[in-house]
Amino acid sequence: MSRLYLISGNDNFAIKAKTREVINELCGEDFRDNPDLEIIVGDSDDLKPEEMLASALASLNTPPFLSPDKKVWFKHFQHFDKALASNAKDIIKKRITELVKFIKQGIPEDMTLIIDGPDLDQRKAFFKACKATKGSEIHYFRKADISSKDYARTQYDKILDICGKAGKKIDQSAVQYLLETVGSDTGRLQSELEKLFCFVGNASRVTLKDCKCICSRTPEAMSWDFANALVERNMTAALDLVNTLMEQLKSQRGGNLELSLLSHAVRSFQEMVKAKQAASQLELPTRVGKSYFYSVDQSIKDRYPDNILLKVHPFRAYMICQNASNFSDRQLTAALRGILDANRKLVSGGGDPRIVLEQLIIGITRNKRRT
Repeated sequence: MSRLYLISGNDNFAIKAKTREVINELCGEDFRDNPDLEIIVGDSDDLKPEEMLASALASLNTPPFLSPDKKVWFKHFQHFDKALASNAKDIIKKRITELVKFIKQGIPEDMTLIIDGPDLDQRKAFFKACKATKGSEIHYFRKADISSKDYARTQYDKILDICGKAGKKIDQSAVQYLLETVGSDTGRLQSELEKLFCFVGNASRVTLKDCKCICSRTPEAMSWDFANALVERNMTAALDLVNTLMEQLKSQRGGNLELSLLSHAVRSFQEMVKAKQAASQLELPTRVGKSYFYSVDQSIKDRYPDNILLKVHPFRAYMICQNASNFSDRQLTAALRGILDANRKLVSGGGDPRIVLEQLIIGITRNKRRT
């Protein structure tokens, strides 16, 4: 069993979740009643970082008393970034140096040390000392970077993993909804999925309909629904969303929810333009089956490395193509112009937000695609 556990990163929720898992495994769920465990609080507002570090060192240098094994948990230390900075106070540097020295000497066989907290720089001597210690177990959790090309895949796998542990399956359309409305916050993602699991009860699968019924009506979720209603030419759903938006604007001061709706919508329509170009490059028919994107030969991917339909998840590629097929090239151009014109009016105050949005909805959804 490991004698040193270090848990850090920039995903605070994931850090605390993993730490609870480790502590429960070592000390049981009622860990506070475990006589082997000594907790050094690292997130107190009443103590200075050097005082917390001094308490941790004092505990580490005290042998077990009431039991043959001692477990020291330096809990949720919030000051790694400041404590390891080059301009840190001398007393803090001294305490860190003492802690590094203790770790390098090797954790005693009758002791287990658990350290967790955010923002520990992996380039620092403290992290390297922990990593080099025999029998150490290191966990480093990073929030998914939305700008990364691997963001969707990383979050997709995370959602499937959480669902799998809960014994649930989830539709791909529901995964896509969560990807675009929850973002990279692991805590929020976990919370939304837990609500979904409670909502579906004994059902084995989570659907897009379930998500829309129970997930929080955040601006991101509303923006996703609004953009989808436009690309699906669903006038009723889009108008209902505008009604909901106006009610929210009445109950708050300031904000620009209407601009958020348009921002997501313009991205969706721009994506369809790119999809049409990508489909033309691949010589795809207007309507393409879902199975095509799951069975694309690697040689085609290598030939067109920048093709948007080959870079995104196969289900996502299929849905973009389906949406794009609802619009002729001329209608797509008109829709984008309409969105940008609506955005200009809202920014400049050139029209009532409800009327501007309703006119945009009618302009995009009323005419069916002409071939």
